[in-house]
Amino acid sequence: MAVTIRDIADLLGTSVATVSRVLNDKPGVAPARRARVLQVARDLGYSPNRSARSLVLQRSQFIGFVVADLGNPRYIDFLRCVESIGRERGYQVLIADSAHDLEQERQNLEAMVEHRVAGLLVFPVAEYHRESTPEHFLDLHARRIPFVLLGNVGHDGLDAVLAREEEVGALLARHLLDLGHRRLAIVGASPGSRTVEERCAGVRKAVHAFGEGAVVVCEDAEMGADGWRAVLARSDRPTGMVAINDEIALWFLTVLRDGGLSAPDDISVASVDNLSWSSNVRPALTTADACMEERAQRGMEMLFARMAAPDSPPMREMLSYRLIPRGSSGPPPARIRRYADASRRSDRRARAASGVETL
Repeated sequence: MAVTIRDIADLLGTSVATVSRVLNDKPGVAPARRARVLQVARDLGYSPNRSARSLVLQRSQFIGFVVADLGNPRYIDFLRCVESIGRERGYQVLIADSAHDLEQERQNLEAMVEHRVAGLLVFPVAEYHRESTPEHFLDLHARRIPFVLLGNVGHDGLDAVLAREEEVGALLARHLLDLGHRRLAIVGASPGSRTVEERCAGVRKAVHAFGEGAVVVCEDAEMGADGWRAVLARSDRPTGMVAINDEIALWFLTVLRDGGLSAPDDISVASVDNLSWSSNVRPALTTADACMEERAQRGMEMLFARMAAPDSPPMREMLSYRLIPRGSSGPPPARIRRYADASRRSDRRARAASGVETL
């Protein structure tokens, strides 16, 4: 049976109120008695009843963490940081996955509120779907429920910690331009995502500002592997590639290898996120670090500030990415090698094996 405050009070021959004041770190108890209460609590293995405490405080000792897509690996690093910071402050973290669905996100938020979470951290669906609207966040705000957004929902009046997405697109483009590339392309440029559109805009602006004949020759708009094979087969193909994220970059490196090309010898590749595996692939991936630990720290600090001051003005902070140059980017090639897709190479190998002469 769990040890209660009354058990401690009875053993010490003191009041429940006195024990409660000590265990909740309230003033008004003599130092010697305070030390004795704490010692007995430790000896008995006392653990506070968080549910009962939440009824008194009208909030729980939990932080809600709602993500747009739990399959996104960058959220894992963020979650580890949030959990560590929360434990230091006496909070645990509840997680919910919105699966890129706006209605599921709304239901997740309501479920967290029903469980009386102390506050919410949210990677919103609307960051990935520009047509999405933030009414449920405006509703939370009107109900004075503490929450901090970790993505752009198109509304400046809500607490948010955001990344400079346009800036990171420009950062990667300038890196390639400084290496000597003048023909750049963007892979992963799917429309409709606030994040993707801002990164693409940054690339375009940096290329335009650079001048000197620099151009963005292709933005894929989800044209797939076949479309890229056609681009790579051109004599005027791009020599520098900005990938929207590390996973897209890894996919593109595979497309290159299928045609007998490589990075950075034929095309330089730079991307965004600095996922845990990005330094272990070959070539190691040039990427921009999303600084998830810093974002988690700032997000939690902002959330605790909102919990302490519900009526303070909206808070908003913008964080920058950090470029990490690695092996996938280098100077443009001296000559353009021919791209042969996997089906062509397979066909040539089959003909060679049968003794048919190949060109």
